[in-house]
Amino acid sequence: MTSQEQQPPPEPSASPQGSPLEKAQPEELQDGPWNADGYWDLSLLWDWEEPGEAAPPAAPAPRAPWYRDLLTAPLALLVFFLDQFTKAAVRQALAPGQSIPAEGFLRLTHATNTGMAFGLLPDRTLLLVVASIVGIAVLVIVYRQQRGSRLLLRLALGLQLGGALGNLADRLFLGYVVDFIDVGPWPVFNLADASIVGGILLLLWVLVGNERGRPDEVERTPATHGL
Repeated sequence: MTSQEQQPPPEPSASPQGSPLEKAQPEELQDGPWNADGYWDLSLLWDWEEPGEAAPPAAPAPRAPWYRDLLTAPLALLVFFLDQFTKAAVRQALAPGQSIPAEGFLRLTHATNTGMAFGLLPDRTLLLVVASIVGIAVLVIVYRQQRGSRLLLRLALGLQLGGALGNLADRLFLGYVVDFIDVGPWPVFNLADASIVGGILLLLWVLVGNERGRPDEVERTPATHGL
């Protein structure tokens, strides 16, 4: 009898604790959240990450204050100083109620306004001072919440800030707002009013344009990921 016939066949080794992982697990399961007994360790599922999964992007840093913006701040200051300069020139050159020319569709008329833009809410100086301060604060908050450099939005906020500061200065130091632009049947207004209205219209145009552009961005997203 040869030596190979004398050797007994090897006995299969039994699992000591009857683990369900008696057979060798595939390589992709050996690195999974298993505990020592071969069961799922639910505490590890909270920190489980797929291989190669990218970490979520960090939140962008808040914008710098508006007075450090190289577009918004200079534009607001320009509107403010132009508004104050033209009002001072009108007060020096024209008596209250005087117009140049005396008749016509477009005139310069020295008018005083104790209300808001275009003569609305007259004799509400204190209320309008508080409303102007609140409006300026809202504009600053809107500016801080915007991310990235958006040219039209910064232009809109600069126009509104400059106009609001110009009319606020009149109410604080004069008790009324000086108006001088007289166009046909329209109420007399000033550069600050025109700047505020122009900034509002520009801001609405930007917001409406963003809402219209969102579906296109969503439709392009799957094609972008497929590249």
